[in-house]
Amino acid sequence: MIILIITTNYGDTVKKIIIFCLAIVITVCTMFSAYATEDIDFKLNNVECNTNRLFDIEVVANSSQGLSAVTFEFTYDKSMFEFRGTKSSDTEASVKSNELDNCVKAVYLCTDGINTSGGKTIFTVTFKAIKAGTGYIDFNVYECVDQNIEFMHIGSCTSAKINVKDSSDNVKSTDNKTSNSSKSTEKSEKSNSSKSKSTRIETTTSQATIDNLGIVNPINDNKMKYMFIGISIGGLIVTALIVAFFLGQKTVKNKARLQK
Repeated sequence: MIILIITTNYGDTVKKIIIFCLAIVITVCTMFSAYATEDIDFKLNNVECNTNRLFDIEVVANSSQGLSAVTFEFTYDKSMFEFRGTKSSDTEASVKSNELDNCVKAVYLCTDGINTSGGKTIFTVTFKAIKAGTGYIDFNVYECVDQNIEFMHIGSCTSAKINVKDSSDNVKSTDNKTSNSSKSTEKSEKSNSSKSKSTRIETTTSQATIDNLGIVNPINDNKMKYMFIGISIGGLIVTALIVAFFLGQKTVKNKARLQK
């Protein structure tokens, strides 16, 4: 409709300018809508465990779009952790993994797409703690596809912090507690004749283990960037259309004068 109005009111040059500007507007709007899709974020949970114990790392995805397929590459200190396998709790999804010399690669597949809105554990990775200390399970994400078989923009990827305690320390601690308990029992038996008894209540405060971890894939606010780019280009296009409009009016007036 707009193109028909333009072709009936203006000359050939002005028509070409306005049609070209409209084509740019349509192209920019299409590109902007493509880049305006919501990011998908991934994170791993933190874990505390003892040596020679198995532990699971949950891979959590968060996006408003349904997740259909994604490839992971996990890296970690192999002197601290030993890879044991991957598992998906969803019967409609599957995960395949392969341990390489420097990493573990895993591919998650869900034909109909899994809803990850608000955060959803899509599968777990099992490791064995073989040395005491603090280590990290890092990862990168590739080829993320939604339920419409379209590539998704990957947002943040947060690593997992693993605190591994030496099992021998726990045994010593248990022995010390047993010894202290026996000593306190002997003392209590000796003080049974006393009329007054005192009770001590010990309160333990659990220390949070979740801290601010480094992000492997840094968060880039692409939405804001594309919004500013779109506004700038849109402003230039509107300016060009206004100029073309006044040029068209001037051309029409000049033709009308020549015809008189």
